[in-house]
Amino acid sequence: MKTLYSIIFFAFVIIIALTGCQKDKSVTGIKDQETKIEFLRFINYGCAGPNLLEKVLQNDYYLKDYRLHNDTLTLTIHFIANCCPDFSDKVYVSENNVNITLADKSPGCYCICEYNNDFTFLYTGGNTLHVLFRFMDFGDEGYTTRIDTLVVLNNGK
Repeated sequence: MKTLYSIIFFAFVIIIALTGCQKDKSVTGIKDQETKIEFLRFINYGCAGPNLLEKVLQNDYYLKDYRLHNDTLTLTIHFIANCCPDFSDKVYVSENNVNITLADKSPGCYCICEYNNDFTFLYTGGNTLHVLFRFMDFGDEGYTTRIDTLVVLNNGK
């Protein structure tokens, strides 16, 4: 009988130890930080200056700047397009990936401009971000990837 009580007592102690030692994150204040990214807006600042056709280079598309302040991330994309554009943007986000597609749907004018436009996101989470920028000029058959880069974010840059 003593052995039965001992077995029951040890089983009870093991059950209490296993259930009592689970980590309660709400009590300790530890919270898993999950990546959250949501597209907020595209800001077209207009033509930053003419780009003479002779000056058009392969690297006229680049990530000019990125800023992370608190939970707001702004990507400034430099690109060239028609002087009289009719932009249509679509932005796809998932975890640490941003895929920006921008199309100029207007036949426009006979000139080329440089643009430095902002794409703003609500962003919390990881500190690396994969950015794709795809552009389609009027009359093109499809989008062309112009920027494919990995950005290392530091809050307050």
